[in-house]
Amino acid sequence: MHEYRRFIQEHLDSRGWKQADLVRASGLSRQLISSIVKDDREHLGQMPDDSTMEGIAKGFGVPVERVRTAAARSLAGYSDDGSALTLSLQDVHIDVLLNEIRRRVDVAHLAVHSSTPSGASGQAPEIKEARSTDKPEDPAARLRRHQDAFRDQVHGDQNRADEGA
Repeated sequence: MHEYRRFIQEHLDSRGWKQADLVRASGLSRQLISSIVKDDREHLGQMPDDSTMEGIAKGFGVPVERVRTAAARSLAGYSDDGSALTLSLQDVHIDVLLNEIRRRVDVAHLAVHSSTPSGASGQAPEIKEARSTDKPEDPAARLRRHQDAFRDQVHGDQNRADEGA
């Protein structure tokens, strides 16, 4: 049994779900879920469609990256030495980190402003954030302010390290 099928079967079993439960929760077809769960191959021939992996992630309420990882481990030729993948953020250039923060803020901003009202009252979900009576700060301006403070701190730490050397 390949890792992708094992991943899905373990999640079904841990929840006490049948395939029909995953079909309802994921929005994927019964035939597709059945073909995945009955797949007896040792390896997948190719990666599943993104929409399939996203549906499974949605159905189980897990990050899609976990589903992708299980699928990737199922491909022929995959090897794993068992060691954890780690990355020291000190080795990543500050602009890369700031760009990732900017991307995440943009995604969060879009999610907040494009979400449909929810709840029986039809009101949008409450966002708990300290708000002043002044005009709210634009998310992009807030990000720039935080980036500037972060750069100042990093450069200040670097200057202190240079002075101590």
